[in-house]
Amino acid sequence: GLCASTFSTFVTIKAKSAAVFTGLPIIICKDGTSPVLSSTDNNGVTGLWSPLVIDTTVEGSFTATFTPDADQCADPYTYNYDITPQPTADIIQSSSVCIGTEYTFPTLSSGSYYTSSMGVGLVDTTNPVVINSTTTFYVYVSSGTAPNICFDETSFTVTALALPVVSLTGGCVNNVYTIEASVNTTESVSYEWSDSSGIISGATGSTLTVNQDGTYSCIVKLSSGAMCISEEVFFLANGTLCRIQKGISPNNDGSNDNFDLTGLNVRKLQIFNRYGTKVYSFSNYTDQWYGQSDSGNELPSGTYYFVIERDNVEAKSGWIYINR
Repeated sequence: GLCASTFSTFVTIKAKSAAVFTGLPIIICKDGTSPVLSSTDNNGVTGLWSPLVIDTTVEGSFTATFTPDADQCADPYTYNYDITPQPTADIIQSSSVCIGTEYTFPTLSSGSYYTSSMGVGLVDTTNPVVINSTTTFYVYVSSGTAPNICFDETSFTVTALALPVVSLTGGCVNNVYTIEASVNTTESVSYEWSDSSGIISGATGSTLTVNQDGTYSCIVKLSSGAMCISEEVFFLANGTLCRIQKGISPNNDGSNDNFDLTGLNVRKLQIFNRYGTKVYSFSNYTDQWYGQSDSGNELPSGTYYFVIERDNVEAKSGWIYINR
């Protein structure tokens, strides 16, 4: 008894699919970058993640769930992942060595190893490496297995320093015999001088003044701390008495007024006239004689003879002319 017509419709029954996501890492490094959780799966299914963003600040095993939208015929997707500790590579201090010398690698903590470039080129550290040029090395450490790994890397540089070469020359400077060291580098260097008695205290510059014959050596070392050392030996004989004046003209004009032996450590000076009579003597002499006798009287112009005595050195004799 109902006044109605017949109604019909088509109903499609679809198989329910599973949401699919590929490329999500199983291992995530603590404090690392969170993976992007897409709101659309590989097959175009849309939905919502819970949580929306993965927190990488806490270690442990976690699960994130993708729930498809209500109009999607798809099952939820469960994403299991681990937040693992971030490994830390050992920090090796950069250093310097002499070019052509060996560098011994410091021992690393377990899991770390040396590479010659970013993460590749394993370095054999069982034997020292000869450094012929400035080289950068890397320290690499990782945890997990590829492609799900966490890693850290540090680098350090071994600088190759040119070996200093020292050469010694000697000569009179202001009537004092001076040995001078020259080096072939612009790097800062330190000097150490020695004689037959050992290291000369206080002699740390590039020059050394000497007052007796003998053997002198100079060791030059780079101030950077690298054991780059060069040594040169200087033999000196009959050279400590520099050029001695052949005459004095005591007229107070500032030129050759005195017999100047400053710096020669003269223990005693004696002056004789042409007859061999001693007319002047002075102990611990430097430049006190200006043509006077022991009594202070002026000696006449002419040629006189001197004898210079010094400790541990043969006496030196010669002549000098007084020109008034």
